[in-house]
Amino acid sequence: MARIKRHKSGPDGSMGPSISETNGRLSCCERCIDPKTRTLWLRHPEGINQVIAIITSVGAGLKVLLLILEATEKRYILRHPYQNYPPEALAGIYNRSFFWWLNSLFRRGFSKVLGVDDLFALDKQLESKRLHRILKGVVAKDKENGGSSLLSACLKAFKWPILAVIPPRIMLAALNICQPLLLERSLSFSEQPKSTSTDNIGYGLIGAYILVYVGLGVTMGQYQHLTYRSITMVRGGVVSMIYEKACTLSTKDADPASSVTLMSADIERIVQGWQTMHDIWGNALEIGLAIYLLERQLGLSCVVPVGVAIGIKMLGLQSALLKSVHGLRLDELSISRKFRKLLVWNMALAWLTRIFAPIFAFGAFVGISHDRGNDAALTTSVVYTSLSLFSLLSDPLLSLVMALMNFAGSVGSFKRLEEFLEQKEHIDPRNKSTGLPSYALDDKSHLALIKDTEVSTTESRSTSFPSSKESLPSSVRDVVTIQNGAFGWDTTKEPLLKNLTISIPQGGLTLLIGPSGCGKSTLLKAFLGEVPCLQGNIQLSLDSLSFCEQTPWHMNGTIRDCIVAMSAFDSQWYKSVIYACALAEDFEQLPRGDQTVIGSKGVALSGGQSQRIALARAVYSRKSVIILDDVFSSLDATTEDHIFHHLIGNHGLLRSIDSTIIFASSSVKRAPYADHIVVLDKNGHVVEQGSFKALDATGGYVSSFALGLPDWGYKADSFPASGVQVETIEKPKIASTETEPGAETETQGKGGDLSIYLYYVKAIGWIPTIVFIVAIASFVFCISFPSIWVNWWASSNEAEPGKHTGYYLGIYAMLGVIGMLCLMVGCWQMVITMVPRSGEVFHRKLLTTVLSAPMLFFSKTDSGAILNRFSQDLQLIDMELPIAAINTFANLEEKAPLFSHFTDCLSGLVTLRAFGWQQALQEKNDMLLDRSQRPFYLLYAIQRWLTLSLDMVVAGIAVLLIVLVVVLRGSISAGYVGVALLNVIQFSQSIKLLITFWTNLETHIGSIHRVRTFTEDVPSEDLPTENREIPPEWPSNGEIEFKSVSAEYR
Repeated sequence: MARIKRHKSGPDGSMGPSISETNGRLSCCERCIDPKTRTLWLRHPEGINQVIAIITSVGAGLKVLLLILEATEKRYILRHPYQNYPPEALAGIYNRSFFWWLNSLFRRGFSKVLGVDDLFALDKQLESKRLHRILKGVVAKDKENGGSSLLSACLKAFKWPILAVIPPRIMLAALNICQPLLLERSLSFSEQPKSTSTDNIGYGLIGAYILVYVGLGVTMGQYQHLTYRSITMVRGGVVSMIYEKACTLSTKDADPASSVTLMSADIERIVQGWQTMHDIWGNALEIGLAIYLLERQLGLSCVVPVGVAIGIKMLGLQSALLKSVHGLRLDELSISRKFRKLLVWNMALAWLTRIFAPIFAFGAFVGISHDRGNDAALTTSVVYTSLSLFSLLSDPLLSLVMALMNFAGSVGSFKRLEEFLEQKEHIDPRNKSTGLPSYALDDKSHLALIKDTEVSTTESRSTSFPSSKESLPSSVRDVVTIQNGAFGWDTTKEPLLKNLTISIPQGGLTLLIGPSGCGKSTLLKAFLGEVPCLQGNIQLSLDSLSFCEQTPWHMNGTIRDCIVAMSAFDSQWYKSVIYACALAEDFEQLPRGDQTVIGSKGVALSGGQSQRIALARAVYSRKSVIILDDVFSSLDATTEDHIFHHLIGNHGLLRSIDSTIIFASSSVKRAPYADHIVVLDKNGHVVEQGSFKALDATGGYVSSFALGLPDWGYKADSFPASGVQVETIEKPKIASTETEPGAETETQGKGGDLSIYLYYVKAIGWIPTIVFIVAIASFVFCISFPSIWVNWWASSNEAEPGKHTGYYLGIYAMLGVIGMLCLMVGCWQMVITMVPRSGEVFHRKLLTTVLSAPMLFFSKTDSGAILNRFSQDLQLIDMELPIAAINTFANLEEKAPLFSHFTDCLSGLVTLRAFGWQQALQEKNDMLLDRSQRPFYLLYAIQRWLTLSLDMVVAGIAVLLIVLVVVLRGSISAGYVGVALLNVIQFSQSIKLLITFWTNLETHIGSIHRVRTFTEDVPSEDLPTENREIPPEWPSNGEIEFKSVSAEYR
């Protein structure tokens, strides 16, 4: 009852001890009772003393029952919200050890194709927001103490998850060392005669095999799972730090391309390096123990393979654009040829130790034994125990060198990330006097559920909205004040704007005019704090700003998403804004109204639509100050009049809420409507400022245009107008997308069918493929057959000591040399011949497809999806697919939204900072990162489940084999027992590598599938009949003629 009470209180605080401590204590207690109970039954098989054994047995049974009940998940008795925790968070020690918590996911995947929403949510420990906060705190503390590296900060921030990997790694090393010891004992046992005492030894060996091989599976699973869990934490924290830093850079330093490279290639390199981080010390431990045990078998001959290993390891316009870009790709492949040659030599050197170390060691051993007159020293037990130790020695040596290389690569990536994070941040040069209230909603309001989307069409313009001026102190008159200011992007050059003294009054319309190129846009960005102030000062009294650039910026999503952005949805205000911005008619023409997806950077919109939507976003935010940069430049006169009078006119929407409007324009026709005018000359000096009436009377720049009085009699329709198409939204979405050619879907990127392999083979050629297969098959034979050959050698040597040593040793060495040559041929064919050919073919296919695609394709396809085709898919095809050796899951479907959000935000830094949306978009980035972390983390967990399952199969084979050895002892040759047990040791690693590489191959072959689907499904704007050569004199004139053209919005 006490346990139930603690469980009901929830996982926080009580669940941890319940699952970890209680399960562990009961397990230890049970293991201590087992031998005691067995001893009591052996000592008291009958009589009154047997009662003690019975009572002890009943007690042990009750503890087992209690252990089972305690290890069972208790979700049904937990209170809310703990009932909704992911399965791993509520799993007991056995559930976690054997990955049973994944079973419900497997059942779900058996009945349907899994999408990201079908995957388990991450537990609280893996949430990106938490990881970001922890890592950021450590980095800040290190800076206060003199600074340290990002690598060091990650090790400090996530020290406990990293240290948690050490105990299972030590246990794994110990159990690995037990394998050759068990093999040696089994071989000596198989040669002993049958008796009661030897039978008990056999039963003990069976128990030992169960403990060792089951223990190997469980400890390997936990070691790798805890490693990948710590990797997921580092990934989440660092990616969040990259995004936060990118949003603080100045606009001239913010480079979306380099930032995305850091977030993709460098993060993946860190993931790869940290996968084997603990193998650096773990393999060193195993190597030392293996050398010690090998010395016991071969004496001084053990130094031969070590010397070989150390020496080896230390060596450690469309057609024009198509031609140009593809030429760069060919240059890239040519430059990488040296690196790929090093890969071939690295692979050869890695196998050189495993192949030739036994040859040299056995050669030295038989030579030393012959000199000592002991030709019979090479026995079956010595041979197979030594071979198992060679395997135990060569694998850690290879893993150690690869781990050092990978970790060194990750250190380089950490340094690049550190340099990025240490870049100089954007400094706002404005002096902000006091924060004044506005009716702009809090940045976090975008997380609220959207409601009340049904609107009435009977509302009129008489509807009043809150005024942002009501709360202003009477002493505040100017929104922006500049005293003797000078502004420029480069502090080492002459300022673009010089000797500025400007006052922007609060409320009404301030018009900023002047000739093209005089610095109007630069001055507006100075108001926003984006341009360095080289002289004087700039004072800001209102910090509630919105901004609309001359070149509109948009994030991918629906039109409503772009307008509402980070604010909460208000149907009445929304309807008024879209009418005032002349968007109502566009919504009626679009099939999905305001739920139409605009695409990356608004490519699905016309120039006028894009400008009006960006303007609507600035108006909808209801900020106290709205800054407009020539927003009417892409609009026709009728639309411009409609928007101007409905927003800025006498009864305009912005005037109704008393917003301060700062409007820069190359046209002076709106000057009569302005409350205040600032005029710049072509050199960036203020030459006039004041009211229109005052400037018109001075005979200066404004008066030179002979403008008349403002026409305040413009008749505006009642707004909002009827018939505005506003779709109902039940809840906010992360991203609204439509399935289009080239877009990524749930089922895309899944490998497996034969046609994809054939598609890849056709790209690289049949002859290189056949040569590769034959070479690798011959290599496998040459490294597998020697285990049988040495059995024949040992049997011959026991029968006739030393007589055929040269023959057997020569054949043994020949098999090694042939195997090495076959490996070199196979690797050369794959890495030097097949990889460049496939890289060139697939890049040309992708580039041709993209350059030939119609504009409609770019308006419907996320740029992140196209970027993934050229970046990660080609990388997988070039590297991971051929060697199938990198244990990582590139879930491109969920990286695309993350990359798109990242690049969108970097390209719109000025707008984001103007609105003050940094924190809100940081939270959205964390949400997208969490979604990308789910498949990243869970596939690692599923791979560990698969590895554990294979280990259990190997354990079953090993136990079955030793049972046969015990039962059939005397009728089976010790040599064949050695062959079988040696292959069990090697089979465990081989089957895991086979399945791991096969699953990697299946995952990475999805890159080929995505490329094929992309090139086949994306339509081409080149019609089949358009195959004539263009005459040299074309075009003869500038005429464009349309015949029977029909067009519609999509």
